[in-house]
Amino acid sequence: MTTKHVDSHLESFLDLMKAKGYDGYFLLNASYPGKLKDSLGEHVQRVWNRSKDMPPFFLSTYSQWQDEQSPYIKCDFKVRYSHSDGFYIEKMDIIKGNQYGTMKTITLPVTANNELPDRIQANQRIIGSERKVKMK
Repeated sequence: MTTKHVDSHLESFLDLMKAKGYDGYFLLNASYPGKLKDSLGEHVQRVWNRSKDMPPFFLSTYSQWQDEQSPYIKCDFKVRYSHSDGFYIEKMDIIKGNQYGTMKTITLPVTANNELPDRIQANQRIIGSERKVKMK
C-alpha cells in the first residue's frame, strides 16, 4: 500500500462528501477542526506515520446551523478504511439539538457510500419525522 493509493482513496472520499453537500467544517474524533480535506488529511498523515492500519474514526459536521440560540442539525459519520475499498461510511447519526442539548437522534446504517443521504435529505429525515407525530 502506497501513500499514492491512500491519497487516491482520500480524494474519492472528499469528492463523495462534497457531492452530497457535506462541505463545511468538520471535527474528526473531536479533534482536527477545519475543512474536511484538512482535517482528514492531517489525521491520515499522523496515522500513516505510525501504522499502515487505520482504525475507525468519527467525522462530525453541522448540516444546519444559524446561531447558538437556534436549533441545529449535526451529522456524525462512523468511517472505516479498507486498503482495497478506501474510505467507507458505516453509519450516520443525524442529531437535532439546541443550546440545551439533544432533542432527537436518528441512526442510519450505510451499506454503501452511494446510499448516504445528501445534506438536505438528512435534514428532512429528522425534521420530517417530527412532523409525523400527532398529539392526542
